[in-house]
Amino acid sequence: MSTSNVDLNDLLKKEARCTNGEDLGEVQDVDKLYVLTQKGMLNKKERFYLPRYLVEKYDGDTLWFRISGQEAKDSFMIAAQPP
Repeated sequence: MSTSNVDLNDLLKKEARCTNGEDLGEVQDVDKLYVLTQKGMLNKKERFYLPRYLVEKYDGDTLWFRISGQEAKDSFMIAAQPP
């Protein structure tokens, strides 16, 4: 299933993963350019603003991205605002 025919609100609170299966957290927000994900608890949170063009697929439970966990951390892990 692709994301082109998915209601973006259905993606909220869904799991996000890298191509290799690494956890990117839970989808918190989706806008026309980015998907905000967050993983971790309390003050050990990691937040990612992942470009929507990196979405590979949505299988009904998980949003998959064409990126590795290390690439996500190096390029898209943020403190507060999108890159």
